[in-house]
Amino acid sequence: MPAAGDGSVSTIPMDHTPHQRQASASLRQAGVAALLLLAATLLLAACGPEKSSRTQPQTVEQRNAAIAAIAQQFGATQDLQAAQVALAQLNLPDPAQAVLALAEASIVQDQNDQATAQLVALAGALGPLSRMAQDFLAAEGQNSGVPAAMALAPTHTPAPTDTPPPPTDTPTAEPTATPTDTPQPTVAPTSTAVAQPQASTTSAINVRSGPGTVYPVVAQLQPGRPVDILGRNAAGTWWQVQLGNGDQGWVAESVVDETGSVDEVAVAANIPAAPTQAPRPTAAPVAVQPTQAPAPPQPSNNYVITEFRLRPLGVNAQRCDGGGNNIFVLVVDAAGNPLDGVRVSYSGDGTYPIRVTGDQGKGPGRVEWDIYKYGGGVVRIVDGNGNPLSAETPSMSANWPPIDLMYDAGYCNCKPHPDKESCRADLESKNYVFAFGHYVYEVTFQRQ
Repeated sequence: MPAAGDGSVSTIPMDHTPHQRQASASLRQAGVAALLLLAATLLLAACGPEKSSRTQPQTVEQRNAAIAAIAQQFGATQDLQAAQVALAQLNLPDPAQAVLALAEASIVQDQNDQATAQLVALAGALGPLSRMAQDFLAAEGQNSGVPAAMALAPTHTPAPTDTPPPPTDTPTAEPTATPTDTPQPTVAPTSTAVAQPQASTTSAINVRSGPGTVYPVVAQLQPGRPVDILGRNAAGTWWQVQLGNGDQGWVAESVVDETGSVDEVAVAANIPAAPTQAPRPTAAPVAVQPTQAPAPPQPSNNYVITEFRLRPLGVNAQRCDGGGNNIFVLVVDAAGNPLDGVRVSYSGDGTYPIRVTGDQGKGPGRVEWDIYKYGGGVVRIVDGNGNPLSAETPSMSANWPPIDLMYDAGYCNCKPHPDKESCRADLESKNYVFAFGHYVYEVTFQRQ
């Protein structure tokens, strides 16, 4: 057994005796019982005798104290199964997310490094870490303030098994006479089966008839229902999937989580052509006299905005109390394929700095900017002389996005609201602080 708090893990040989296995099981049961007793003690102490019959904390403080106690015990024992059993007793909707959120709050508040490290270690054992938690581990590792074993839970790595060495002498077969019968064909060795790649989501998303937002919506993919990935578009920004009823559709790569060998997914052979948009009515041309001064340049509408939204709550790192802080811009052609070499301007600092799609290394047809608290601006497509080739997007505030975007992205659910107007009232009065300064805007321009 490792010493309490030193983060080390001893390897248990595979040929241990029945008495050793029985002792190991007894120790695990004792660890689970100790965690449950510790969490129950914290709840009873916080709730008082009259609330002792309840099975979960009654306040956020009590719940956080119970999670911190479980993380402390996990740091001493490295027993992930015992920690999971203890967390299950708290009836949390998402234990891994709850532990990670408390760890990030401890990092932001610069609390006790040891307690924070224990929370981060437990979060890493339960699931993937956020960028903030990974940066904390990197910084603490450099300062030798956190044991290296806390970076990842050791219970993820199975104990090594002894593999018998290959035989050194290969017996030589005695020569035999050539058989007169036709030899039986040998069976070709089969390759290792590759898991079928699948896509899933944590919130309801649209399924479209083709790889782009210009295609009509044909269904919705519900959270927790993975679907098989059949193919992709040329840019790898959309997946072709097969739904539960046998129908096929397309989902954006940026809003789903993938499992399986997605690198082996080929470009779909049956990508439908992009639907043609009806031409917009234009006013009758006005005759201009030769002596009349030319009109100032106007946007040529070579590009239109086909998508403008906040990244939904629960997608990637977006949470009620934090997440990314970026503006992601994608420029595509009429068929939905990414376009490199397009100039995109951003007014975040008042000077319209220009970035060219594909030059940042963010992917084909993409540029992005970081936006921080009290920042934001608009983006548009321009030509080489700075003349606009598209309309401007609405303003993208890092602090208080428009209520329609907040509502559509699910942020009004962070604090239950009966309707959009009650959420609007909290937003405008600043009574309810959402993920202040941590929003991700997604904008798509399409060439006409």
